[in-house]
Amino acid sequence: MSDKYEFNDDENDVIRKLLRTMHSSSRLMAGFGGVFLLSGGWKAMHHSWLDGGDSLIIAAILYGVYFFTRSISVKLQAIIDTEGSDIQHLLSVISDVTKLYARASMLLFGLLFLLIASVYLIKM
Repeated sequence: MSDKYEFNDDENDVIRKLLRTMHSSSRLMAGFGGVFLLSGGWKAMHHSWLDGGDSLIIAAILYGVYFFTRSISVKLQAIIDTEGSDIQHLLSVISDVTKLYARASMLLFGLLFLLIASVYLIKM
């Protein structure tokens, strides 16, 4: 298969819809990240770092996913803006999404392991 392929207008519309969804969800992530950041900062300043630490960790995760989503959306926009190299850009996006899912699943399973370990240690 040649890497010289250009999506037609209908295919580009599908990508545009995905981009709009990604932009909306990334704005929500940034907003919720800001709320958790402010909440965690306030708790850390007025109580203790342990009280605000959980909110700060959630804010860091949300902002990490936010920035990763924004970088993927830039690459998706390149599919629409460029001509003749859509397959290369699409493969780059797929590679980045694969990295995101790998990191998210590692984080999820790591947190699940810590939760199980802490419940086990508390019962001892």
